[in-house]
Amino acid sequence: PINKDHKISEELLKRIDKEITYILNSAYIEAKKIINNHINQLHMIASHLMEFETLSEQKIKELINKK
Repeated sequence: PINKDHKISEELLKRIDKEITYILNSAYIEAKKIINNHINQLHMIASHLMEFETLSEQKIKELINKK
């Protein structure tokens, strides 16, 4: 454990854990928003990948801009 060689109080460890949890939860929420806002493009790309297995950068840009 981190506390073995360094003198860090339990209170500080709890505050660090709380902050890390907050950062991770915020990032998760933001990632979900981005995915939900672009779900149609995501499904379109997934569908084309299932059919063609690979997509060029140009094809991905075309699919994303189709909306």
